[in-house]
Amino acid sequence: MDRNMAHEQNSESELWKVFWLFDKNRDGQITSDELKDVLTRLGHSLTTEQISEMIQGVDTDRNGTIDFNEFKTLMEYATFDEEMVEAFHIFDQDGNGFISSEELKNTILRSMGEELTNDELAEMIREADVNNDGQVDYKEFAKFVCMKSLRNFF
Repeated sequence: MDRNMAHEQNSESELWKVFWLFDKNRDGQITSDELKDVLTRLGHSLTTEQISEMIQGVDTDRNGTIDFNEFKTLMEYATFDEEMVEAFHIFDQDGNGFISSEELKNTILRSMGEELTNDELAEMIREADVNNDGQVDYKEFAKFVCMKSLRNFF
């Protein structure tokens, strides 16, 4: 067995252990109550609506619960979300929850060594700024990055 295959099997084994932490009654399905219970104990205060949205986002068989394969997808989204938050914080230099054109300019200059014109910066902000307040919040940032990724993929 090669190293990659062994790593994948070990990762899947670990994921099963986490799945069973969520699936309290061991029926192979995580209900909204089970999901909310564990997330609450981990310090996340999510509404019932947010929990339902999480389940609907991965519930491919539309039975209202999460099986193991759907759970794997949920964990992939969670990892992506953490990376997205980290990326947002790199741009949000003052930590106010918004990316201004000045923060965008400083981050791009620092990380890429490129200096953008004010028009280029304004265009980047305008593309991502859904509510037209002149700055980009986390939701706008995440949506913008996802849409750019999809455009580049197709």
